[in-house]
Amino acid sequence: MINNIKIENFRQFDKLEINNFKQINFIVGKNGSGKTTVLEALYWASNPTNMKVFNLMSIARNMHLRQNILSTLFYKKNEELPINIDVAFIDKKNNHSFHLGVNMGLPKNDGEAITVGYNDAEMQYDKKEYNYTVTNTYGSVESPIHDQSFDKYHYRLVTDNKGVSLQPQGMSIIIKHFHAILIYMPAEFTYTTLYQSLNYLISESKEDKFVQYLQVFNPKISWVGFGTDNEILIETTEENQKLKLPLNLMGDGFVKFFMVVMALLDSRMQTHTVLLDEIENGLHFKNIKNLIRAILRLSKEMNIQMFITTHNYEVLKYLSEIVEEDEFKSEQEDMQVINIAKTKLSGFKSYNYSMEGLINFIETETEIRK
Repeated sequence: MINNIKIENFRQFDKLEINNFKQINFIVGKNGSGKTTVLEALYWASNPTNMKVFNLMSIARNMHLRQNILSTLFYKKNEELPINIDVAFIDKKNNHSFHLGVNMGLPKNDGEAITVGYNDAEMQYDKKEYNYTVTNTYGSVESPIHDQSFDKYHYRLVTDNKGVSLQPQGMSIIIKHFHAILIYMPAEFTYTTLYQSLNYLISESKEDKFVQYLQVFNPKISWVGFGTDNEILIETTEENQKLKLPLNLMGDGFVKFFMVVMALLDSRMQTHTVLLDEIENGLHFKNIKNLIRAILRLSKEMNIQMFITTHNYEVLKYLSEIVEEDEFKSEQEDMQVINIAKTKLSGFKSYNYSMEGLINFIETETEIRK
């Protein structure tokens, strides 16, 4: 399980440290406080050699992946200050801890013009190179200072108008690492991705298990599959009648949950953690409550760590009500709310609230906002 994260010179953060993550973490804060940036940092560090990370981050922010996109990752776009992200994990079952670190440093040059052929015509584009380091550190949980192994892998990160590529410095090394999946809405899953993942689950005979988890959100669901035109259909039973509806007519809340479950069941994704951005977007309050309940159940049943952002304090009110229900009272110790705020003296800071402290936090924020 992810235990903490340290971020330096990434997006709006010059420095930020968040400690003592739990199994379910709701991340809140004002607009521009960096909630999504925290998810991106976790995602990047958990996929350090997958360059699709940059593509997803650019799409989600409505930006095209082009030569200068990486400069926007640096604090105040100052590439003189290297980005550092360090994620610490605790594996209590096997009694050890480990860190994954990413460092993206100074460009080796200021960009050079390269001539390439394109449809018998010539065009020019800029190429830029960065120093890029991935670090793995393993050690004992009881004695984190001793009994550690340390691996560091150096790369060149090259970006141009064709995208981003990673070139090993010396021997090419395959790194086994933790994996998380970041779910932006709607950037992460195109219909093609949904089609491919559902087709895979059916080929692996996992559709019944998929339906069982979808029933956590809507008990009336009895089947999921494809129509004659390969459209994804969901079958529900209403008043003893079976009705098949296209996925996109099932409501935004259900579609979000559909994506989460699919990511967890698709073994090709090797998902340990779900990073869900802005849970409330486009949802009616009843659907938000259903989605929260379903996520809490799913996290417990599949032992998945969740990081969920919201900018709506109404969501926290719903959460405070839901955790008092009999089903979730015993799980309160596994949940928390993390508020990210920019202070006048110390810059960005994080504040952790237990479920017991959540009501006081909501009341305080409500008074501030009046």
